[in-house]
Order: sequence, then structure tokens, then C-alpha cells
Amino acid sequence: MAVTAALALGIGIGFFAGDNGTTVNAPAPVESSVAFSRGLQYHLRDSRAQLVSLEEETDATMLVLDIIAQNRLYEAAAEKNNSPRVARVLRAFEPILLRLAADDIAPEDAAALRDQLAFELDVMLTKLARDASDETHTI
Repeated sequence: MAVTAALALGIGIGFFAGDNGTTVNAPAPVESSVAFSRGLQYHLRDSRAQLVSLEEETDATMLVLDIIAQNRLYEAAAEKNNSPRVARVLRAFEPILLRLAADDIAPEDAAALRDQLAFELDVMLTKLARDASDETHTI
């Protein structure tokens, strides 16, 4: 199960990095507004912190369902902000988050999923920060 989750997230990150799965060396065109990028970064950092701080005894269902709902909002906003790659990555998180919210998941599988999601969220945050630093600002 953890391998499937890692594969799905890897595919999503491949879409985010570029169409052929390699990183793009040239600056990409600005795909979204500054407000959207900042909001998305806040959401991703907050989601990561919540997932990492979950304890095995805690009922994660409500928290994870809340993250899924927020992801859907940001996915819709990404589409509106001409950021289809971001939208695809957020969609790729949903099956993994749903598995994490399941009642029958073993504690070690849940921990592996949380660790993988935290890693993937860090990758997205790094990519968003790099894209933001590539933008040119005019006064």
C-alpha cells in the first residue's frame, strides 16, 4: 500500500516538475498570482505540520477529510489561476489521504504514508519557493 502511495505521489510530482518528469532549468512562466501562491504555500505547510504531528492513537479521519476538502478548494483555485500542474498534484494526494483516513490502516502503514506525504509536501513547497524567486518584479 505504501509503495502504491509513493508511486502515485511520484507521478504527481513528475507532472508538477515538467511534462517529461525532469526538472525544468529555464524559468517557467508565472502560472498563478502571488496571493494564490502564498495561500497554497500556507496550506501545504499547515497540512504537513498537521500530518506529521498526528499520533497513532489519534483519530485522523476528521483532520484528513478536512485536508482533502481544502485540497479540493486549492485545486479549483489552481485551475482558475492557470496552474494545471498544481491541480494535478493536489488531485494525486487525495487517494493517499483517503487511505490514511481509513479505519483499517495499520499503524506502520499510516506512519509510512504520513512520512511520504510530508516529503512530497516539502518537494512542492521547494518548487513553489523556487518559482516565486524566479519571478521578476517591476515597480
